[in-house]
Amino acid sequence: MSGQIFYHFLSSRNAIHDLERKMIRVSRLDDLNDPFELSPYLRFRDSKVRKRFHDVRKAISKKHGLLCFSGSWNEPLLWGHYADKHKGIAIGFEISNYEILPVEYMEKRV
Repeated sequence: MSGQIFYHFLSSRNAIHDLERKMIRVSRLDDLNDPFELSPYLRFRDSKVRKRFHDVRKAISKKHGLLCFSGSWNEPLLWGHYADKHKGIAIGFEISNYEILPVEYMEKRV
């Protein structure tokens, strides 16, 4: 089954580590570079409700994570943020389209 090539950006050190072990590190939710990533509960005014959602997110983060890819290897912003300030590596993976969930960016914060 063939798919599209998607790229994962990382530092050279982490790329060599992953390639040597034939594994790729999955980021836990608590390790993401954006502290508001996957935190839609912040819109709730009730602090008790926010705390409950935050506790659930923390529990999920202990067991689950995510791996981000780009459909393009030549995005300067991605090289700067994820590939060790343009000194890292973008590794291409052939992934079937049904396994990729696209990110939907909003014009305004909810």
